[in-house]
Amino acid sequence: MALSREDVARRAFLTPLREALPADWQVEETTVAHFDSLGLRVEPPGIKAHAEVAALTIIDNRVKDFRSFPGPGVPHYQVQTFDPQGDLLSLKVGCHVPSVVTTLEAWHASLLPHRAAAARPVTAKERAHLARVAKKLQQEQVEVVLDFDPDSPGHELTRRGRETLEQALASLDADTLGRHLPRGDDGRLVLKAHVLLVKLEGEAPGGRSLWLAARAPRIRKDGLVARLVVEGFVAENATHRWDTCPWLFQADARGALLADQCGLEPGDLGLLAEGQPDAPGEQGAGELTAPRRVALAVHLLDAGRFVEAYGLYDVSLDEPVCGRWTGCR
Repeated sequence: MALSREDVARRAFLTPLREALPADWQVEETTVAHFDSLGLRVEPPGIKAHAEVAALTIIDNRVKDFRSFPGPGVPHYQVQTFDPQGDLLSLKVGCHVPSVVTTLEAWHASLLPHRAAAARPVTAKERAHLARVAKKLQQEQVEVVLDFDPDSPGHELTRRGRETLEQALASLDADTLGRHLPRGDDGRLVLKAHVLLVKLEGEAPGGRSLWLAARAPRIRKDGLVARLVVEGFVAENATHRWDTCPWLFQADARGALLADQCGLEPGDLGLLAEGQPDAPGEQGAGELTAPRRVALAVHLLDAGRFVEAYGLYDVSLDEPVCGRWTGCR
């Protein structure tokens, strides 16, 4: 059966990815379910699971188009990974072959029997990218502003929706959000990007759902300003959705999660970090069990206290290394 013009373009786009995957992986062309378009079915060795890769176009960093390809937007790969029972594990979108390969390799490794392995060294290209992002973060301060009236957000919210919005705004930390907003290879903010933060209960047109979202600048002249909006989105088409990782926009979210996992009260990590051994807790927060040591180390790293965090594991940092981090102490 002859391929359509769009599927011919999809095959050309998928070929570099197919060639970049390990030679012992089974990779076949398939019709991706739900989209009725040409894609790839990936089956690595050692596991009884598969992944599907579809070719799509993303328009204005927010709308996914599976029908026309390459279409008016930017071509992307959509990767769906499944467990051995056939249940969906993750859905990720990317436009760079190396990052898609990394995603598939990480999924493969997560399903293999556990075995200790040496960490992959950071490549020169990755170091350069991180250096550019770090430089921009040091030089730039992203301003976060409300683009709506909290008392009248422009959409009909239920009572629970209004309460959720109020709580979300109260817990949102502008510095944390600005630090994690999507950035490109040059370290600058991705223009027109939308990040879905918290889902709100209410009415939205066109079968969409209401979200508190952060909107990146439309053009560079708009400045380093992220605008908080309440708008209707098709969440399944969102490139950036953070409702399951609130630590990306709430300063205390990760600490609260870590404390809960380690049987601590939310304030105990702060007391431990300040060296107060009599902090409250079920077993006494001053008792550094292995899980609590991990939690405290992450808490200190988030606060920029690298020397203390590494010191928990008897690792010392010399001045040249420490000097690479702003505010290292």
